[in-house]
Amino acid sequence: MAGLKIPGLKEGETRIVIIVFAASLLIAVGIVAFVNFGQAKIKHEVSKVATAAKGKFLAQDSATKLSGIDIEANKIAASDKSAPLQNRIAHLIRVAQSEPNDRGAQLDLGTCLISAGEYDSAVDVLSSMHATSTGDSIDGLADTRLSLAMYRAGRVSTAAVLIDSCNKKYPAIAEGWCIRGEIEMALDLTSDSAEAHFRKALTIDDNYPEGLYQISRWYMLRPKLTRLDVQKAGVALGHLLSIEPMNGKALGRMGMVCQYLGRRDESRKYYESALSINPDDFTTHYNLGVLLADQFADPAGALIQFLAVLKLKSDHLQANFRIGLICLSNNTDKEAAQYFRKALSSDPRNVRAMLQLGVAYEKLGLKSDALNVYHSVVAIDPLNDIALHKLEMLAGT
Repeated sequence: MAGLKIPGLKEGETRIVIIVFAASLLIAVGIVAFVNFGQAKIKHEVSKVATAAKGKFLAQDSATKLSGIDIEANKIAASDKSAPLQNRIAHLIRVAQSEPNDRGAQLDLGTCLISAGEYDSAVDVLSSMHATSTGDSIDGLADTRLSLAMYRAGRVSTAAVLIDSCNKKYPAIAEGWCIRGEIEMALDLTSDSAEAHFRKALTIDDNYPEGLYQISRWYMLRPKLTRLDVQKAGVALGHLLSIEPMNGKALGRMGMVCQYLGRRDESRKYYESALSINPDDFTTHYNLGVLLADQFADPAGALIQFLAVLKLKSDHLQANFRIGLICLSNNTDKEAAQYFRKALSSDPRNVRAMLQLGVAYEKLGLKSDALNVYHSVVAIDPLNDIALHKLEMLAGT
């Protein structure tokens, strides 16, 4: 530093400027190194997964290798979108094993695996495509869907870095921006940048169904939900359903919009339509049950829906709680207590379920059990008026 001078600055000031500049340079180098480390880590992870994938899905097997006509037959069968997903996946595996250079079939296989909820398997297939990138037009979609599969498989941070890289390299793919928005929502529901990503996707393709669905979901999950948010969600879903009238998840969410806005008949119609397409959608079964119980005064119809939920997801807290309430109102108190206990097995500190369990025990004449429940409520919420009143009342009997 000796002898170095900056015109207009004193020696001490020159020294400070040089120190600050050196520190800034070190920080910049550190940031570049960190980014490169992150990219290298992802590359290593993708490469590692790809090695395993090649053996699992894409390795050629002379015993299963198909002839040309059989390959075409499997491709035709796999392209039938009305066929069960597992059947399509089976056909695509045969094609991918017989024609290892058919990247279109590999992409379709990865996509079907994502749709089937087999996210780790999708990561395997799409990682193999990433590791053998050819620079063709499929690369962008393959990497984009690899990001989605990783996100759905719980590898959120890796997926975020990979999709950012994809969006930088392939900025015209609407799907990539939509996935980035999904990841942002998972990281922070209050973040407005998720909406910006969805809008970017819809700027590229204003008829992109998943973009329309995800932005409607973003509106409905606002921390301080307003009627205007719900109306905006309804507009996006209306556009989506004009493109894909049989989109089951859009129908289910439109049912939620109508339910919130007090349009009960429309809500019921949308829920029932959604369930006719996807009868295993337990969330829509639950929402329809709530609608029937609260806005149609139809506990029998609601009970059918709540039982359908438990058939699909036996530990569903709210469905167990709602059935307990229906049983309690019909004086089937033993069954009510059973369902409240099931609800509490999912959330042992759920005060609403505890209070109702206490009521069921009272009706069954189980005073000691009821007292124990109310004491437990007070241990969680010392100022709970209902529990305190119940303890005082039962102490005097």
